Amino acid sequence: MSRVGRGPLSRISSARAQRYVVAQEQYRPFEGLAAWLAPRTDDDALIATIQGLEHQVWKHKVFDIREPALLEHRGGYAFLRSGLVRESMTYWETGTGPMSKGYGDYLRWLLHRDAINFFPEVVSLRAPWEDNFWHFQNHALRKLLALDQLGLADDVPLLVGTALWESRPFAEVRTLPAFRTRNWILHDRPIWTERLIIVLEGSYRRSNMVVAHESLERPSLSALPTSSSSQPPVARDLFVAADQAANEGHLENERDVVRELSSRGFAAFHAEALSLDDRIRTIRAARCLVFNGGAAVANLVHRIGMPTGVVEILPSNKELVDPYAAWFCREFDLSYRAVVGGAVSSSGNFTVDIAAVVRAVDEVRRLTDCRDPVAGRSRRPSP
Repeated sequence: MSRVGRGPLSRISSARAQRYVVAQEQYRPFEGLAAWLAPRTDDDALIATIQGLEHQVWKHKVFDIREPALLEHRGGYAFLRSGLVRESMTYWETGTGPMSKGYGDYLRWLLHRDAINFFPEVVSLRAPWEDNFWHFQNHALRKLLALDQLGLADDVPLLVGTALWESRPFAEVRTLPAFRTRNWILHDRPIWTERLIIVLEGSYRRSNMVVAHESLERPSLSALPTSSSSQPPVARDLFVAADQAANEGHLENERDVVRELSSRGFAAFHAEALSLDDRIRTIRAARCLVFNGGAAVANLVHRIGMPTGVVEILPSNKELVDPYAAWFCREFDLSYRAVVGGAVSSSGNFTVDIAAVVRAVDEVRRLTDCRDPVAGRSRRPSP
């Protein structure tokens, strides 16, 4: 199918899909965040960058499409008979659309529908970067709440992409009480349906994090032994090491930072090396977390309701600033400090002043102890 033909079909089908919108919301998660951050960093440029984000509008939108629809499996894009539904997934704006083979699946469906697998109703959990656990935690899990609000049965098929399906965290998540009765389906071939649910779940929603916190932790987790020991982990503050291969701004002097923090009771924490249970248990035993952005911020969800000190190390590059950790700490009342290092070099690395990190650690520890001097005492977040 030529690009000339794709454009009009996409506009027609995307416009038609709007009649099936059953819920939508717009919100500005960063309003007031710069003022909140000002006493929590010494870097004026960082405050100015966050200030520039305050008017960003994020969206939450739910489609309940009640007509024949195809979901191609390579990218997870949806088609009606009239063409592509551009809003097929969260972050659809960042994608270039289906591959040519996806349009081939669409044409085959139009001509030979009986050759395509059929489900009466399905839910798409497809999204860019779907094998990234942060996106799974922040988006896919929150979609389940929207589905429950639609009154769908627990056994409605939930279509999951191959990358997520084959990941270790997803295999563990499926064993949790909140998810083991769900009907997870590997989406490795085209599927058509007469009712398709698509949830465009925006980031930076407090409810997303509450749902993830309540769903990911087993009720008896604190009483379970770790896989490597019959004893619970020693309560130590943590430097959450980032995956260098996946981190655009890797901390070049990370070893020196870890060495200095080790003398202050910290331990390096590699989340990807642990099972989900051990990861959660270890995070819950720590009262102070230091990290260099990236997927490490996903661990903050396990500190909801507990006094916690957070030190985030950021490069000075404006385009690499992600306000997630600051936003999270404001939402859930965690002690936070941002330490800005140098700019990311051509090799993808940057350095930070170790003394500045230590000062920030001392400050958040002091604030955390002042809020709750009884280590480990849990506080429920305000509604």
